[in-house]
Amino acid sequence: MRSAYRWLLCIALLLGLASPALGAGGYGLWKWYLIPAAGSLPGANGTYWRLDLAVLNPYSWRSITVRIAFLQEKTDNTTAPYRDFTINPGGQLNLADVVGTQFGVTGKGALELWTQDGSYFTTNARSYTASPGGTYGQGISGQDYTVGDNGQAFTPGIRVDANFRTNIGAVSVSSVPISVLARVFDMNGAFQGSYTFNLLPFSNEQVAVSSFAPAFGPGSVQWSCLTTGDSIEWVAYATPIDNTSGDGIYLEERVDDQYTTAQPAWNLSGVWVGTLSIVGVGSEQVTLEITQDLATVTGDVYDTSTGFHVMYLSGYEDQGTISFNGYPYVLQYKDDSLWGTATVMSSTSMAGTFSGTDYYSGGGSFELSYSYSLAPKTEASRPTVRRGHRAVGALREKGR
Repeated sequence: MRSAYRWLLCIALLLGLASPALGAGGYGLWKWYLIPAAGSLPGANGTYWRLDLAVLNPYSWRSITVRIAFLQEKTDNTTAPYRDFTINPGGQLNLADVVGTQFGVTGKGALELWTQDGSYFTTNARSYTASPGGTYGQGISGQDYTVGDNGQAFTPGIRVDANFRTNIGAVSVSSVPISVLARVFDMNGAFQGSYTFNLLPFSNEQVAVSSFAPAFGPGSVQWSCLTTGDSIEWVAYATPIDNTSGDGIYLEERVDDQYTTAQPAWNLSGVWVGTLSIVGVGSEQVTLEITQDLATVTGDVYDTSTGFHVMYLSGYEDQGTISFNGYPYVLQYKDDSLWGTATVMSSTSMAGTFSGTDYYSGGGSFELSYSYSLAPKTEASRPTVRRGHRAVGALREKGR
């Protein structure tokens, strides 16, 4: 077991890692962005769609270098070409028809932007076509977050009928092939059809909803990832388009960070104690403080004998089965992650198994018993403002 003296050496807490990725953060600067829909290509009714990109250097005292890669649709973009652009202090990079002029491509895909030295920046784009009365199109904000494996998301506001059409797309920034399922529903919640995006590494695809579903008027998309793994990252979007004017809007997904599709059968909030058995390591007596809000379950794991804060957990309970991820609490153990499931046998007993990395790489099992309740928390009159986990561009940093 890890001894208490190592806890005294910790130099930082890894706050926020258990928070699920949230949609449309837009709350500050970051060092990695995705423009999920980018292209330079002819469209319907005589249109030609292109993308103009703006990248801002917020530093008034130094220049930064932003690397931009074009992720072409239905292509393994692991070794996609990229270009480096140096932006003067306080300056802005403006690239007209960026896909066509900078990458020489007639086609569609996505743009990935990042800085190798961790400098912060921000970006926006506009996809548009020309008409006799001028240009028209849609704005696309730089997206600085992703959805993880087993993640679910929603996009309201689509429409498929005689007056409007809708395209939907998914983008993977994972180093392995993944599958993302899109299910569409009408305004009354009736299922209308589905499409599975089978995405190559760092790839994307866009399809018309009419290609797999009938006309149903206003509705929504429910997204889910069918691939598991701790390196899975993806985003999704929808673009409803007016059939008369050709004008469209861009809609980001909204991540289901509250696991609304799960049906909780218990309220497990309280303090639980028991044994954590790790293959190849041994057994440890642990104390787990659980908070459950509808289906969402969070928890903090402590070594019972030393009080050492081992990790914290994030997951959900669905009809007596808890699915969870565990993350280390201190920097020294940043690679000690785990994931697994638990079965709730009663209001006082649960057991489960897990897999993991580094310290938990051998996997293991646990059994817990309910000990006592936690003091209830006082709810504020307004929900706390949350900040979601952002993509860190780690795949690039590891030499992609």
